[in-house]
Formats: sequence, C-alpha cells, structure tokens
Amino acid sequence: MTELSTDRRFHSLTQEQVQTLDQVLTAVIPIHGRGNFPTLEVKPKDIIHMVRDKLIEKGIKVRDVRLNGSTASHVLVKENGTSYKDLDIIFGVELPKQEDFQIIKDVVLRCLLDFLPRGVNKDKITALTMKEAYVQKMVKVFTEHDRWSLISLSNNSGKNVELKFVNSLRRQFEFSVDSFQIILDRMLESYLEAERRLGSQHERLEDRASVHQRTSQPRVVPAKLPSTSLDLDKPQSLDKDLAQSLSHKRRQS
Repeated sequence: MTELSTDRRFHSLTQEQVQTLDQVLTAVIPIHGRGNFPTLEVKPKDIIHMVRDKLIEKGIKVRDVRLNGSTASHVLVKENGTSYKDLDIIFGVELPKQEDFQIIKDVVLRCLLDFLPRGVNKDKITALTMKEAYVQKMVKVFTEHDRWSLISLSNNSGKNVELKFVNSLRRQFEFSVDSFQIILDRMLESYLEAERRLGSQHERLEDRASVHQRTSQPRVVPAKLPSTSLDLDKPQSLDKDLAQSLSHKRRQS
C-alpha cells in the first residue's frame, strides 16, 4: 500500500485516499509551450516513470519518489474541500558532485521530447530549446548542507509540474501543508505491474488469433444444386425403366 510520510512516522493510505491519489497521478496536465511550441499533455505517473528510469540509467541513485505539499494534503483531506495548485514531486537522489545537476536537467528535458505530438520533427530540437519553451523556472543549490534542484514546468492556469531532486535539505517544514509526503514507489510499481499484465494478455490474444488462423484454413464446399437440377442425378436403372415403359406404350398404340 502507498505510504504517508511525516517526520516521525509512516502509515498506509486508506482505499479512498489511494483512489484520489490515482486520480491525481493519471490526470492529464497541460504543459504550455511558449511561442509556437505545442502544448504537451502529461500524466504525472508517466513523466515520473520516465525521469526515474532515465536517472537510474545515467547512474543517478534514486532512493524514492514522493508527492509533497498541497497535492499531498488534497489526497489526505479531500472531503474538506482542499484544493491544490502546483504538482510537487520530490525525487530523493544522491548528488555527490555538481555535474550530477547537469545530468538531471538533460534527463528531464529529453523526457519532455517524448511528449511532443506526433509529426513533430524532434531531431533538430535541442535541450536548450525545450528549456526555453517549457520550463517556468530552474533552481540549483549545492552547499555543504543543502543539495537540491528544482525544474518547474509551465502551466498557464498556475498548476505547474514541479520536479524537485533532493539529496539533502536543511530547511525544516514551515507550514502544515508541507508537513506530509506520500511515498509513491508502491503506487508506481502497481502501474507497471498493470501494464505488464495488459501486455501479456495482449500477447496471448495475438497468439491465439495466429493459431486459429493457421488451423482454420477455408474448406471448399460444393454449392448445393437447385431443385430443378436434381433429376440429372437419377440412377441409370430408372432411365432404362422409363425408356422401356415409353416403348411399350408406343407398341400398344
């Protein structure tokens, strides 16, 4: 079950809270481009998966992924009418050197390329171009006690997707809205497992269709002759009897 994190304890979300979290993670959020750049339609779960997998592929250790801030509070106390603006995602990462920040930035911007609409020529679009088109702000902090970065993706209605990459953060929570974090790893794994099951089911259906096609070759069935042609199939003995009967009648006449 997905877990709720505070400074002192962990506990599991209720089924209703999990359903609300699923709605948040699967909702399409538009990332608006500047100028002539098209709007990207992004589901949080998709970009989280993509960024996490690419970071690991690039050698960045990812401890966990968490939902933070007003969005986490919305999941927990939805019945109180709590709303949220920014979607605040925290990647717990190891950042031993400053060069790792460049890796993170490149990974996020390259992942955004995959959300461009079909038909867009991506070959000549650079990471710098994607930054200028879709990033609202970027922050990087690398000190003895604080090592973190922020990449905020633009949304014209104010619901920015904020991706935070935190090695260490000395600042304590100042507001109750920031005091909860929901660990997403189990939820993300459940999405992957559902996709694997769906893929396996699709493969089985394709295999069955292929076997059925091979074993069900069309058979040629003679067309049924119309009733007016049935007399052509009379036995020869009946034809001889009919001929003899007609000959006998002619002799009598």
